[in-house]
Amino acid sequence: MRKPESDGTRSITPSADAFRTLFESSPQGLQIYRAESLEDPGELRLLAQNAAVSKLVGVDVGDNVGKTIRETAPQYLESEFPSRYLAAIVSGKPDHWVVTYHDEHFPRAVWRASLVPLDAEHVAVVFENITAQHDAEEQVRKRTNEVERANLKLEALAARVTANLDESEARFRAVLDQVPGIVWTADRDLVIQSSRGSALSTLGLETDEVVGLTLQQFLGTEDPEDPAVRAHVEALGGSPRDYGYEIGGRAYDVKVKPLTSPDDSIAGVIGVALDVTEYRALQESLLRKQRLESVGRLAGGIAHDFNNLLTIILNQAHFLKAPSPDAVNAAHDAEPIIEAAEHGARLTSQLLAFARQQVTRPVHIQLNEHIEKMSTMWDRVLGDDIEVVLELDGSLGTVRADPGQIEQVLMNLTLNARDAMPTGGRLRIGTATVNLPQGNAFDVAPGRYVKLVVEDDGAGMEADVVSRAFEPFFTTKKNEGGTGLGLSTVYGVIEQSGGAIRIDSAVGRGTCFEIVIPVSLVAAGSAAAEKNPGVSSSSGGTILVTDDNLAVRRVTVRGLQRAGYVVLEAGGGEEALSVVAQTGPIDLAVLDVVMPGMTGPELAAKLREKSPKLPVVYISGYPGGSLEHESDAHFLAKPFSPVALLELVESAIRGKEPS
Repeated sequence: MRKPESDGTRSITPSADAFRTLFESSPQGLQIYRAESLEDPGELRLLAQNAAVSKLVGVDVGDNVGKTIRETAPQYLESEFPSRYLAAIVSGKPDHWVVTYHDEHFPRAVWRASLVPLDAEHVAVVFENITAQHDAEEQVRKRTNEVERANLKLEALAARVTANLDESEARFRAVLDQVPGIVWTADRDLVIQSSRGSALSTLGLETDEVVGLTLQQFLGTEDPEDPAVRAHVEALGGSPRDYGYEIGGRAYDVKVKPLTSPDDSIAGVIGVALDVTEYRALQESLLRKQRLESVGRLAGGIAHDFNNLLTIILNQAHFLKAPSPDAVNAAHDAEPIIEAAEHGARLTSQLLAFARQQVTRPVHIQLNEHIEKMSTMWDRVLGDDIEVVLELDGSLGTVRADPGQIEQVLMNLTLNARDAMPTGGRLRIGTATVNLPQGNAFDVAPGRYVKLVVEDDGAGMEADVVSRAFEPFFTTKKNEGGTGLGLSTVYGVIEQSGGAIRIDSAVGRGTCFEIVIPVSLVAAGSAAAEKNPGVSSSSGGTILVTDDNLAVRRVTVRGLQRAGYVVLEAGGGEEALSVVAQTGPIDLAVLDVVMPGMTGPELAAKLREKSPKLPVVYISGYPGGSLEHESDAHFLAKPFSPVALLELVESAIRGKEPS
């Protein structure tokens, strides 16, 4: 008997836990309302919402669940939101719209909202803040409209020139001189007969200064395939042409068309050029920012799961490496595992630095000291054929930054310079304190900055390489094993430190990186965060370990138990509170930062309601912004080794004040 043929598919039914995880982890605001009355919008009752809602609106609205709109935000009844919610429930049809909203409680913001009726009483609301995107698009749209209006105006003027050559030239030239571009005519030999327009001044030219020159002489080319030359020749043949052109450092949108005589024969060419330099720069800036932000979000997400896995590998490998009677060769076998895990940890650190999501430990530092410290190893790293010249400002101000990250920036830039000078050369590293005015080249707020310059006289970079230099995974050294993360990491670290970076490079004249970081008003080494107490052996005590990842929790517990601690464990916030309630006081809590239901900082706050001085060590592979208000917290980034965990635990316990 033949079996029924299968269509190759099988049903997959997501679990309620999967939907709950999707609901809670969504970056979009998600809410579910029930209509207590189909006639009164104020009686819409909030049944559930995810954590993104509070983050998006900028205030904690977690207490609103279970309450009606009239109870929590009566000012909303004056807006269109509640009425649309009811309308979607009554009609049973989804609703989508974009709206700008603000009131005395919330600043102006642009929201994209979607309503999905679930049944005759319930509606799901999905919304996200698109203010930045909307404003940027509006700016581009406004500039585009201006360009289009200017083009229409120029075309109208050009048509008027063609149709009314016998009209009063004085009046007509006065109009042309006000045109925000350049209008010119040329005869059949492409000798320029006239040139007018306010944009001539941007090229350093006066009205009609180029009259008598051929088009090729003005452009400085004899290439018949030059876009401008080819377009003019085709216009002489009766075919209007549009093209883009760059000259004198400016970008132009150009239109050329046949210039006809009264007998309709083609007497030459008339052209109109509109300066679109600023418009193009705005477009490119917007696209580059969107591209960098999307890759940054991807890097942050990958790092979270990758670091959980590396924590498991690293800890298990250390356990395997520890001497034991039943594992004579275990240490030899475990060493490659540890090395691989540590290499992966460096990779995720680079990804997070680029995404500007890495947890930093900024302190007040003197940049010169770190440059001089690293200069001792540059001879070994760079080789004898590269001369390193230090030009350091002795009165340099301090900056607030992560010392390890700043040294990573210095190393990445010097290695980049080394690769650009394979046969040797000169590397100059300089510092200075500068005052940047409004509208400076770095596009940062005016004020005092420490400036770092790293300049080589190597091969230099082409313009298209410079424009992509900070993109993650972009590299010109694939055959040499380049990862494409070196300069993107530098970009992320400097941005995270509140500074900015610029590149000046051209083929054959080397590359110069210029970095500015705001000057700090605090002397180097004075921050409390720079204290680094020593670590001794285990002081004993009871520790609560809470992590929703079972494998990570097990290796963390095991490492602490081996050191002699009594360890309690829990997979989430509610379970942790229950365990502590049953067992009694604890001496320290080790908490994962990002957990479903209750975050690590939220759990710490509840534990400290009964033990206000309880020390807490946070662990995470990707904390995002969860520790923004925990600047003095003990934090250990995943992956970590048992030694690193014990050192931080001991430091936290010894730092606990007497209760």
